[in-house]
Order: sequence, then C-alpha cells, then structure tokens
Amino acid sequence: MVTLDLSQLSVREANERLRSLGADGEDVEIANPDARHHIGVGLIHSINVTVRGSAGYFCAGLTDAARFEVTHNVGWGVGDNMYTGQVIVGGNAGAIPGVAIRGAQIVIRGNMGSRAGQVMKAGTLCCCGNANFMAGYMMYGGRIIILGDSGERVGEDMTGGEIFVAGKIQDLGSDAMLTDTDASEIDAIREFLDQYDVPFKGNLQKVVNAGKKLRYGTSERQMRSIPFFSFSGKSDYWNEKVQEDIFIKSQSGRYRIRGYGGARALPHLSD
Repeated sequence: MVTLDLSQLSVREANERLRSLGADGEDVEIANPDARHHIGVGLIHSINVTVRGSAGYFCAGLTDAARFEVTHNVGWGVGDNMYTGQVIVGGNAGAIPGVAIRGAQIVIRGNMGSRAGQVMKAGTLCCCGNANFMAGYMMYGGRIIILGDSGERVGEDMTGGEIFVAGKIQDLGSDAMLTDTDASEIDAIREFLDQYDVPFKGNLQKVVNAGKKLRYGTSERQMRSIPFFSFSGKSDYWNEKVQEDIFIKSQSGRYRIRGYGGARALPHLSD
C-alpha cells in the first residue's frame, strides 16, 4: 500500500498520483486529509483507497470501480456521480450524499444530511443513522436504506426507486407514498447489511412514487418542431419570440420545452 500525505501534497497532485497508482493496481492510503475537498475524484480503477481522517466535499466523485473507506466524516456530495464501486464512511455525511450515483454502493455509519440520493439513477445508499430533510429528492432509481428516522419530506418529487426506512417516517414528500414491502426485498436488504457488518433486526417501511404528478396538467401547444429558429440576440426585448414564449407559458403554467423536445415522443440528450 502506498501512502499519499496531504500535508505534503496538494489535492491535485495527490489525485494525479492516485490515478497513476490505480492504473498500476496499487492500494492507497490518504494521510492527513484534513477535510480537504475533492479527494479521489476521477479514479476509475479497482483499488482500495483508505482516507485516514475526514474528507471534505465530493470525496470519491466521478469514480468507477474503486473502493473508498473514510474513517471519519465527509462533507457534501460524497460519491457524486459514482458509477460502480463502494464508499464506506465511518462517521457522518453532509448534504447530498450519493447524488446522481449510477450503480455504486455507499454506506454511511452515522447520520446523513439533506437531499440524500438526489437524482440518483441506480445503486444503494445506506444510512445507519438518521437522514435529514428531502432524502431521495428527485431520485430516478436505485435504493435508499435509512435505519434511523427519515427526516422531513422523504421522497420529495421522486419518480422511481425505493426508500426503505426502519425508524420514524416524519413526513412524506410531494407525490410520495407508503407501500407494502416484499419479503424478497427485506432479504436483499439484510444480505446487503451483512455484507458491510451492519447489525439490524427491525422492520422496514417502503416509500415509492405515487405517480400522481408525473405529467403536466396542461400540454404545451406545439407551434413548430423547434420553438423558434433564432435566439433573440441583439434585437429588441419585446420581439416576436418573447411574445410567443409568454403566450405559451400563460396557457401551460410553465416554461416551454426547449429544442426539439416539443416534437419528440421522448426527450433526447440534444434537447
């Protein structure tokens, strides 16, 4: 195992060396992290990284395949956009832990901050303590496990995925509802917890999307495939395009779809 000392290296230098060591298959220990931000960002190799202390914002962000262990706490956005791999946090996590993960497994042994698992697509985010407000905010898929209390407005505007809560559900978010939990789901969760040596003998409640607000109440009136052919540019503000946008918004109650979105059956990345 190679040790990178952040009292002697900048985070940029340490991350560059970490990625190089990852390519060589070397496990790495990060010493004296001092809650620095962006530790481990961009690592895409299957190695073990041990952070001896606390990490700051976005630890293990934009990574794939690696296994991170942080012995103390982490700041905002641990595992941001992490594809596969694991993060184990020995203490607490700040806001938006597991934001936009796409298959990773993140285990927080303490409490976690607000909007945990925001816009996550796949994977598992597990909190052994309590969550804060809006856990699962706008999540699209994956699984959140909260062994403590849920925090306020759990599942706010989620469109997919499941949230399992062992403690008190303080408040359901917009378009979230409780539903029955299958025995197979409980077995899978217990297997996951055993994998990380997390003791648990309680019951779980399941929160999912209620499906009542997934569509706009008023469809946008389509006037052409592209909303307008040219940007307002240097023309007067009160031009034809602006008037048309305001007119459509007054009918639908929202901003109009940009790009080709109004003409497609499904949105596209180019919209």
